[in-house]
Amino acid sequence: SLFLARDRFGEKPLYYSTAGGNFAFSSEIESLLEWPGVARQLDYEALYYLLHLGYIPAPLTLFESIRQLPAGHTLQWAAADGRFSLRSYYQPVYVPDPGLNDDASAHPALWQSLLEAVRSQMVADVPLGAFLSGGIDSSLVVAIAVEAIGKENVIGVSQPSRYSSGHSRDDAR
Repeated sequence: SLFLARDRFGEKPLYYSTAGGNFAFSSEIESLLEWPGVARQLDYEALYYLLHLGYIPAPLTLFESIRQLPAGHTLQWAAADGRFSLRSYYQPVYVPDPGLNDDASAHPALWQSLLEAVRSQMVADVPLGAFLSGGIDSSLVVAIAVEAIGKENVIGVSQPSRYSSGHSRDDAR
């Protein structure tokens, strides 16, 4: 028997296929497509979700014979009979903090949490970079990073793009 588990929040992908009565898994769809038993048949339900939602929810992929293990799930495959079972091992629980019941107390706590989250992601052996898309998320991350490391350690590179909304130039200032 084989046991697989995907991380709680689905940061790392885990794909699998049971094509032809065999079992294969990988962190990349491309490697599964190299397996002779896997057909490259389009999954129209997955395409529907991609076009309507902008993403494909697990366990679907664009290929009918390849599935994605959902976040916070395990898969156990029995080689003897080729059957597998999925089990959820993690469900996030929201517990409201009673100390954050108004904007005056929630704002500083949120800012501190965001600052700690960005700082923890900025640990690296190489110089870091960030792309400004003009959206609020990338702008916020860069603003927090600048506060964390100091503006004197930041450089800006301007590259015109036909995809740019123009907001990223303003955010970079």
